[in-house]
Amino acid sequence: MRKAVLPFLTIPDDAIRISPWDIQLSTGKQFNDPEYVDEWDNGTDLKLHRTIEFDIRKCLDSLCLPQEGTELAVLVTIGTGAGSIPVERWQHRYSLDVETPVLVVELDQAGEPLADALHIQTSVILSRSIANPQSPISPVHEGSIVWQDKKRIRLEGDVSRFPVSETDLGRLLGQEWKDALWYLQVDWDPAAAFDSSVRLHVNSRQKEFASRFRQGDSETVQVVMADVISQITTGCLGLGDEWEFEATDGEEATSLGQVAGHWLESAFGTVEAARQTHRHAPGRFHAYLNALAAQNGDVE
Repeated sequence: MRKAVLPFLTIPDDAIRISPWDIQLSTGKQFNDPEYVDEWDNGTDLKLHRTIEFDIRKCLDSLCLPQEGTELAVLVTIGTGAGSIPVERWQHRYSLDVETPVLVVELDQAGEPLADALHIQTSVILSRSIANPQSPISPVHEGSIVWQDKKRIRLEGDVSRFPVSETDLGRLLGQEWKDALWYLQVDWDPAAAFDSSVRLHVNSRQKEFASRFRQGDSETVQVVMADVISQITTGCLGLGDEWEFEATDGEEATSLGQVAGHWLESAFGTVEAARQTHRHAPGRFHAYLNALAAQNGDVE
């Protein structure tokens, strides 16, 4: 059982074999077990596919339930929204039996209602209550979750991206900067378009670091993005308490101020909470943004 402690027996992972999720966009582009789907927008639909193979006898034995009278089902729940809790959900149900131990899941998901991330939860449940369990800690109630697998996939389109270039910083800024790993260039106009206000220069002299960044090494990208997010949000906070971050009214964040506000609200809930944390607990402020960078780690 994945990341769950329940008051009844559950199915061990070795009783179920799952393939990674394959995702195909309506544009034709395909992804296998992705953490991030690029080239996506709300006009692009998705097709999801995976295969699940069950050792039914081992599943029932691990639950101490009889084969006769026990009915299992698979629920695949698709959700969307930022953070770890989806704001919208769609559920698909499949029956399981001894005669069909292999389940092929194929789902069509419209792109229009999606935003920020795709949450995919696969659960095995009891589809009817059990009258004669073989153990006092067997699951007995209809709907009891006896196995679960979760996947979160980030979707392009939640906030604007910005240009990145490999640049000789010694030549661009002067020799005293030649050993810097990167440089963030920002035009500090909160109302200006984010894409044209921000440019990240990765130092081409630092060949090993530049190569890791170019190849999308997750820790390298997270460290850089944490600094990018910190610089932009603290810069906007430094404009003063009287300045209000621009509201997006549910639309995509496109200006520098909107993107900064989106990041602060994602990490702290509100801009005011971010301000207070920045003032009174700066270490915690930057740690929150470092964690946020793990979810916003793709740049262009």
